[in-house]
Amino acid sequence: MPDAGKLVLVLLCGSAAIAQQRTISARAGTINYQQGTVYVDDQRVHAIYGGAHPFQMKSGQRLRVVNGRVELLLGSGVYLRMLGASSIRMEDTHLADTRVLVEDGSVLIEVAGMNKGAQLRVICGEGTTELKRDGSYRFDAPAEPMTGRLRIYSGDAAVEREGIAVKARSGLAVDLAPGLEVSKFDLTDGDALQAWAAQRSQRRIDNERRRLEARAMQAAKRKAQIEVY
Repeated sequence: MPDAGKLVLVLLCGSAAIAQQRTISARAGTINYQQGTVYVDDQRVHAIYGGAHPFQMKSGQRLRVVNGRVELLLGSGVYLRMLGASSIRMEDTHLADTRVLVEDGSVLIEVAGMNKGAQLRVICGEGTTELKRDGSYRFDAPAEPMTGRLRIYSGDAAVEREGIAVKARSGLAVDLAPGLEVSKFDLTDGDALQAWAAQRSQRRIDNERRRLEARAMQAAKRKAQIEVY
């Protein structure tokens, strides 16, 4: 394998650890991307990119999308995405025990390399779900009191409600009403939120690959210069 190819492989293997080192002291609840009308509590949040500091939510604050879309970082490699009328509340922004309450609408959470030892729990309806592995999870807030739904497109989760606990994996849905009924669902079912979340995920993967390739090329050039001298 050429030297540059070896360097790319090494960088790929170490990228998750590097990302965790960069964010280990951060808090959950950073707005990574937004478009349209978005509020944190009663404050309108405007999209700011580039060198400016992103908006960092505090524990107890509510994030509400009126008409638009938003991507929220819940720690290293964890992305919460909402599109259209929807809202969540950051119950706790500490990375060691992040808790999110889904109030209205639907959210998709992508876990792609969560910090070791971090705990991520999502409250929807009367159920509390702990996300156990990398994967894609969708929560639909209760249309009626005491309901709500979790769909696992990939990954594993543990759900608890009123002393009842169930575990579910890829391809299973959990009805968050009393009893926590588990059933299969069609993984090909999708909507605008699914499509946009997939686009954001692919963009993240492409950007990371380009960064790693650029770093590998720079390292290869430095090595060649050292060998010349």
